[in-house]
Amino acid sequence: MICRPAITIGKTVLNAQALVDEARAAGIKFAIGQVRLPASAPPPELLARLREHKAEIAAWLREEERVTKGRS
Repeated sequence: MICRPAITIGKTVLNAQALVDEARAAGIKFAIGQVRLPASAPPPELLARLREHKAEIAAWLREEERVTKGRS
């Protein structure tokens, strides 16, 4: 099972996976230590939330990578 650190935005509680999924849907690609933005700029609000929750997202991505490698 992948760890899903909770993220609070206002009164809404999300998890890192949901924020990463939203970013990926906007064309943002993640790798540990890297973020590649799409040719068209993602919404500024999304970029701000990604910056704000960078630590939680990094933890989730590390766990996702660990779990994925464990399946190979």
